[in-house]
Amino acid sequence: MLFKELHTLFPFRIIIRLAVFVSLIFQIVIITYNHFNGFYVQHSFADFINSFAQGVIISIISTFLIVYLNLIMIQYLNKTFKWKEKSVQRVLLLLTYSVVFAVVLSAIFSGVSYLINSGEMAFVKLFTGNTQILFVINLIALAVLEAYIYYNEGQKARLKAQLLEKELSEIKFEVLKSQLEPHFLFNSLNVLSALMNSDITKAQLFIEKLSQVYRYILETIDKPVVELSRELEFAKSYLFLQKIRYGDNLSYVVSVNSDYLSLELPPLSLQILLENSLKHNTVNQSNNLLIEIYSENDEIIVKNNLRPKISQYKSGKLGQRNLIKRYLMISDKTPVFLIENDQYIARLPLLNAEKDESADY
Repeated sequence: MLFKELHTLFPFRIIIRLAVFVSLIFQIVIITYNHFNGFYVQHSFADFINSFAQGVIISIISTFLIVYLNLIMIQYLNKTFKWKEKSVQRVLLLLTYSVVFAVVLSAIFSGVSYLINSGEMAFVKLFTGNTQILFVINLIALAVLEAYIYYNEGQKARLKAQLLEKELSEIKFEVLKSQLEPHFLFNSLNVLSALMNSDITKAQLFIEKLSQVYRYILETIDKPVVELSRELEFAKSYLFLQKIRYGDNLSYVVSVNSDYLSLELPPLSLQILLENSLKHNTVNQSNNLLIEIYSENDEIIVKNNLRPKISQYKSGKLGQRNLIKRYLMISDKTPVFLIENDQYIARLPLLNAEKDESADY
């Protein structure tokens, strides 16, 4: 996973091009500087070409290693020693890494250069100079790469936020439209009208539950997540209304571990699943519908026996797609929908606000 992210951010071809470009410029500057300062005089054009070729090859390898290994280091630290959480430890690790990197790389290239030039320069002096140069270069490279990655990730985050905001607005509209559709309100008012003539106490309770449903919709539609405890209370209110409408033909069981009640999920997730169960199945004396809501392995599961309508139109699975999109906006977990043993099963992951929150760079 680390190498995949690295190659996405910095493909090999980009690193190689950068290494070649930096090496050509670096060697021209170094050779010219050493020649005019008498440190390593080029006696002929052939000497210049020879030194330049050797230097470029060594520099390309060095630059590639510096950039590639630094990127690996930065990507690793981004996962384990984030700037906002462990900035001091990160700086110390980067300094230690730069020293070790400079010493090891300098020892390798100084040894190679010493052998190629037949000991024209003292190894210790060559090693010390290269170590200092590599240390400084590596620190500069780290700073540039850190700045680039920070800027790049910031740009990606801003673009993602804009896209998500637009998509979330569309999803909210679809969800809200679903909840406020005239069909549901019309059926509810019909049921209420019948209750007013037969059972005033139950009618008052029906009005209370109906108001709770709409109050919950208005309070949570703009929230990314809500606690499972609130979502369950809403689901019970919604099922109560449907139970009044369908009577004994509809049964439901809610059995959720109390340890899960503080976990979270997108608001109205359960209602979407409950609405689908009623929309796509026949509910009458010959076809009783049983809906089960229970918890298992950090998931909330909604299950119902299949009683598909004969004239059922082909489902567009809009509710499923919306749920998947809403989860993707806040977590790397996704819902699962399946049919098994003549039952429709939806598994919604429960989220922990502290563990599942996306960490800052």
